[in-house]
Amino acid sequence: MMKLTAALRMLDSFRPLPPTSKRQEIRATANREYDDWLSHNNGAVAYGGALRIFPLQECAGLADVQTWNARETWKGAYGSAAPDLYLFAEDAFGVQFGFEADGSVARFWNETGDVEALDLGLGEFFEAISLDPEGTISAETYRAADRQIGPLTLREHFAMRVETAVGGKFNCDNMIRMDSIEHMRACGSVAQQIRRTPIGTSFKPRM
Repeated sequence: MMKLTAALRMLDSFRPLPPTSKRQEIRATANREYDDWLSHNNGAVAYGGALRIFPLQECAGLADVQTWNARETWKGAYGSAAPDLYLFAEDAFGVQFGFEADGSVARFWNETGDVEALDLGLGEFFEAISLDPEGTISAETYRAADRQIGPLTLREHFAMRVETAVGGKFNCDNMIRMDSIEHMRACGSVAQQIRRTPIGTSFKPRM
């Protein structure tokens, strides 16, 4: 199993965020390696912002990890589909990564509310990103969107005009910049509609 610090060094453009200005309480999670790392770091970004590891204290617009995990921030918009995970990272399209009860990493698909068990330790998870950044965090698509649409701040996501879950294309022509919390709440509404809709129903684009 790859150690966390070694795996992080393999990430392209890995950049720790500035340290906190005051001591922060760290909520214990199911992953002790993460807890130890976060006690000495204030989150990080990699791949030019395609990957964000939430900080202890809000930094450059990236929400702190406690606020991001609070139900009232955006999880409540998913209703019963809200993820029962402690989320520690995301990609720039709003796909979330969090810990299962055993400390392994799972992926939360923001458009559908589905949780996908990855069965990876934390170091293995970051190693997997370094080996396949497009397949894991859509890094090349992010760079293309950055060039075509413009760079994101860390408080923004690239959101789909028509969600891929209802037939939209995952390409730059179907993307806009959107506040990350607003985007997650909108995705929560879509996820709930999908779960209430009978199989075989056709969706019409909203645009």
